[in-house]
Amino acid sequence: MAKGKESAEQLAFLKAERLAKLGRLDLDDPAAKQLESYPLYPYLVFNQYSAELNRLTPEDIQQFANRYPDSHLEGLLRFNYTEHLGEKRDWGAFLSHYTEIDSPNTEMQCRYAEALYRQKRTTEASKLAASLWSVGRSQPDSCDDLFRLFRANGDLTSDVALKRVLNALDANKWGLSGYALRFVKSESDRRIADAARSVYRSPFKVLRMGSGYSAKQLAKIQRIAIERAYRHDPYEALNLLLKLGKGFDLSLADNLQELTRVGVRVAKELDAHDRIKLAKLDPTFASA
Repeated sequence: MAKGKESAEQLAFLKAERLAKLGRLDLDDPAAKQLESYPLYPYLVFNQYSAELNRLTPEDIQQFANRYPDSHLEGLLRFNYTEHLGEKRDWGAFLSHYTEIDSPNTEMQCRYAEALYRQKRTTEASKLAASLWSVGRSQPDSCDDLFRLFRANGDLTSDVALKRVLNALDANKWGLSGYALRFVKSESDRRIADAARSVYRSPFKVLRMGSGYSAKQLAKIQRIAIERAYRHDPYEALNLLLKLGKGFDLSLADNLQELTRVGVRVAKELDAHDRIKLAKLDPTFASA
């Protein structure tokens, strides 16, 4: 008997769930109300609300949060609602709800930066847009509107473009580095970008780099060279690290991480008679 009742309740829930996902469930209907004690009932409300975001109000969101404070659905509903506000370009409302999103994805961050531009908060907008544009990978198409505003506002500066060139090379994205190079206008920035691209093609050219680089830029180009050398042959990466010697600044966390990562990978491939070379690369190896 209990099993039959449970099955009937499950069937009723599944029927209600199908309606909720279509936005056609009347939560005030007696049949729906009978499911309020069912453990998965919050999903019905969530699915119904998510299907009718156009009619949803901030009060509805808050009531859901108050009713199910420990449910992960509350955060998902806020995310869906905020995303919807961005899609319909209700910038003021979007900005007010964005701060309640725990982990905004890239699309949401782009929408947020666009909203800042639209609301004339250009300083905040340009800073976030620069960080989103300069990454070493292609961004979602939904970021295109933001990046058009970014360029139109004159915020795509030469140094931002240089950062993307370096980040793209670091991510092994040669084509993207060429795209970003188009926006490198400063003569000094162009020289650094060209040098980095040259090192990407011929890693040992990093040993002949002159002055004019910041410590951060030099370290980045060195890591690009080491990674490229390793892709060809782990012995080349080892040799390059040894030749760089003290010029490879281990006080920089990223450099130390690169040394450790490459050292471990090289160690797995080196023969036993190469332990001396490895000890030179990493003095702690002998005691490991």
